[in-house]
Amino acid sequence: MADYASLHKDILQEILKFLSFADYIRFGAVCSQWYEVWYEVVKEKHYFPYLLFFDGDFPMIFNILENVVYQIEISELQEMHCVGFSHGWLIMINPSFDIKLLKPFSKTQVNLPPVPFFWTEEDFDILINKAVISSDPSKSSNYIVAAIYHWSYRLAFWKPGDSESTVITSTFILEDIIWYNGAFYVVGKDSQVCRVEFGMNIKLIEIASQDKWDSHRKKIYMVDFMGDLLLIYRMIYPTGYNSLKTKCFKLFKLDLEENQFVEMKNINGFVLFCFWVLIMPC
Repeated sequence: MADYASLHKDILQEILKFLSFADYIRFGAVCSQWYEVWYEVVKEKHYFPYLLFFDGDFPMIFNILENVVYQIEISELQEMHCVGFSHGWLIMINPSFDIKLLKPFSKTQVNLPPVPFFWTEEDFDILINKAVISSDPSKSSNYIVAAIYHWSYRLAFWKPGDSESTVITSTFILEDIIWYNGAFYVVGKDSQVCRVEFGMNIKLIEIASQDKWDSHRKKIYMVDFMGDLLLIYRMIYPTGYNSLKTKCFKLFKLDLEENQFVEMKNINGFVLFCFWVLIMPC
């Protein structure tokens, strides 16, 4: 019986030309050798991104152009809760509070140490609010994983070689975190933007702040948009018990030289994805 993993990449690239969208996605999940060929084609062709999300425990892929949703089978995602996505890696946690990095199609995994907590098993899916990675772990071991957790008041940092995470406590609620231009940035509930500085002690250095709107009527996201750091405000209002509806969005570009916010009226036809929507492939 022939070893399908050893097929020449020219043959695999030819096969890719005849696959449907669903089979095209499944192709990359067959094995690491097929994934490498698949990834090369994706980078070369610059395909329109597709979205990975979860319907309960089942990973789903949404083809935006065709408006079609596909269910995919990735056993490594069973009972896992996604808390972040960076450089093509999912950051996951399970009911046993095991935290790992996972590249969903190649199945590559990196296990992380747990963060300090005092919660019950039922709380695993709300322990970590957001996690990001500074660089691609498959290209270098010089990367840092950062996470907002514990009711959004704590930041945990881990890098390869550490036996445990380094944790600092914030004096304000943290809304989002991003790796941008060689540093981690966080934004607080009252729109204070801080840069994370590493040294003998990890510190949050405030670099800008925005007018304080009603903190119960907005959600703030940070996005790296074509080299600019954007703050996206989703203005929300209650529509009933434990129910919210989006009213509008406000966008601001952070001017790091002047340490001030500049409102943006449009993004010239581009589309920004946030709210835990994951862009694949990356």
